[in-house]
Amino acid sequence: MRLLKSAGNSLIKTIKSFRFAFHGLYLVLRFENNTRFHLFASLAVIGAGFMVEFSVVEWAIILTQIGLVWTAEVFNTAIEKIVDLVSPEFNPKAGAIKDIAAAAVLVTSIMAAIIGLLVFGNKIWQLMKHSFLTSILIIALGACSQSKVNEQHVNDSINSRSDSAVTRDNSISSDFKKKQLIETVLNIPDVIRFAKFENLKNKYGSIFIYIDQLPSEDIHFPIIQAGYSLQVLNTNPTPDKPCYIFKIIDYTENAAKVLVTLDMTGLMASGQLIYIDGRWIPDKNFIVGAG
Repeated sequence: MRLLKSAGNSLIKTIKSFRFAFHGLYLVLRFENNTRFHLFASLAVIGAGFMVEFSVVEWAIILTQIGLVWTAEVFNTAIEKIVDLVSPEFNPKAGAIKDIAAAAVLVTSIMAAIIGLLVFGNKIWQLMKHSFLTSILIIALGACSQSKVNEQHVNDSINSRSDSAVTRDNSISSDFKKKQLIETVLNIPDVIRFAKFENLKNKYGSIFIYIDQLPSEDIHFPIIQAGYSLQVLNTNPTPDKPCYIFKIIDYTENAAKVLVTLDMTGLMASGQLIYIDGRWIPDKNFIVGAG
């Protein structure tokens, strides 16, 4: 009975200590102007972290820095209150103690800002780099496609190639158009976003693709998404691999219907694309989403 009573008293003391601690935090937020700025900055950083999709490690780094700044600010406030209590009159030594405590907050804040800039700067650089590479890739594909079309027109007009050479060129053109089709779908901004491309690449190191009804030995070209070369599989992937399942449901020279899924993130993209002026264009009913 005494043991139960002692345990109950201990629990009550623990609950009261938490209440006193939260009361102290309330006092700091209410009466200290600096803490209001820290609160606004903390919420802004956390919101920005969700926007750029931090990884687990990046969240750990950022939240640790926020916690260190808040801890330093609370200690600084406590030291100021103690100094005011012990030395209510002006005293140069008391002022020096307050300045040193404030310097601790300043050093912690500067280091947190530097680390925050490194983390955010890296994320922003990656986003800018991928956007730039995607733009260059689309321009290059469009130029190559137009060059192939012009070359085919010239070849048809002079009719100087043998049957075997024409067959070979048509095969190359068909492969190129399929590469265009696959990469056009994979580089749609919503596909990259719903696939959580950056998170998967950082976590697993490699991203795969399985093209249904098209054996890997028939794929004579790399598959590029956001400047990154995907690894082509010749069999259905295991669930532990981040892998796109790309199905070409219907394919002609001027139109194609596709279905793309990525079970790991619930991505689904489906619809029809039209081949116009040397490039594939999704029609208005093309759907991209995540389950």
